Amino acid sequence: QISGAQGTPEEALTWARDTFDFYVMTDHSEEITPEEWAALGNAVDGFTAPGAFVALRGFEWSTPLFGHICVYNTSEYTNSILTFCLSLFYLWLEIQPDALAQFNHPGREPLAFNNLAYNACAADNFFAMETGNKDDGNATGPYLAFYPTILDEGWKVAPTSNQDNDSLNANAHRSVMIADNLSRESLLEAMRARRIYSSDDPNLQIIFKLGTQWMGSEVERQGGEKLCFTVW
Repeated sequence: QISGAQGTPEEALTWARDTFDFYVMTDHSEEITPEEWAALGNAVDGFTAPGAFVALRGFEWSTPLFGHICVYNTSEYTNSILTFCLSLFYLWLEIQPDALAQFNHPGREPLAFNNLAYNACAADNFFAMETGNKDDGNATGPYLAFYPTILDEGWKVAPTSNQDNDSLNANAHRSVMIADNLSRESLLEAMRARRIYSSDDPNLQIIFKLGTQWMGSEVERQGGEKLCFTVW
């Protein structure tokens, strides 16, 4: 779209509206002008129809050394020219109170996310990490192996599998959100709560709960208490 992908934002959103329940536009921020950022916001607002289709605006902070990170739900954006290292980006993210961030295709760059080292300042903003990207899914791709590692490091993130296809053609991978309804507010709430799973199958539906707590919840185990999971 803006950063060299197929179609204009309006063409991409027209295609996405007939293909998905929700769609997020996340161009490389190094190639976005302020005018394009504003126009993208107007486009996603214009295509959003609660109950039918939701469009969101975001951006991808991209470096060949520290990796790529998508950011959603901000009025401003930054790029790897202004925040040229991961520590500066984390500081920028920390002062965006409603920002939601996702680690993209881990392991592709040599120092990606400082080898997943935990950062307390930015931790509250991060909700997801890709275990699938483009044609690399959970079953065939290299990213799933990083998911246990990032949890062990202390990050609380859900797994996602995203299109990232730069074209108007869908692959089978999906990021699925458990939301009260199809609205921007409900989707953002699901992202914050990490009620998300990553699927290689566009038709797979999963319920995974611990008692009344959905996937993504923080729970404490009391002593030797037995835990009963519901998986459907």
